[in-house]
Amino acid sequence: MNYLFMLQQDFMSSSFLQNVSLQFEMGHDTRSEIVCLMTLNEKTIKEFKEKIDDGYRANMILDHLPLVVPVTTNDNDSEPIYQLGYLVGYKTKDEKYFINNHLSFIVSYHQNSITHARRIVGFEAEAFRYSCKI
Repeated sequence: MNYLFMLQQDFMSSSFLQNVSLQFEMGHDTRSEIVCLMTLNEKTIKEFKEKIDDGYRANMILDHLPLVVPVTTNDNDSEPIYQLGYLVGYKTKDEKYFINNHLSFIVSYHQNSITHARRIVGFEAEAFRYSCKI
């Protein structure tokens, strides 16, 4: 089954909506699909650092549902809390910047017991980085 992810960002200084084609099959794990490769120059590094300092979040849409990131709370009895979009990166206490260059998705769906048709009901992500220090 092919699904077309819509990556919606107003990234750096311009707004745009971009299609990102990822393949997955409902009910099966999919691993390590490269969507984008880019080389950073001094200008883009500076822009990423500014976005990280501003707490910028990138947004995605799947089947008209926004991507959410679960937030942990100290209260174990509370309902989950979700934030829209994922942080593009983070800065450590010693002023080192890192870009979240990998995403792990959880796509929740409901399957009709009679027709076996499936409908997407949730779109979550965890953002993290692999060896990409700026």
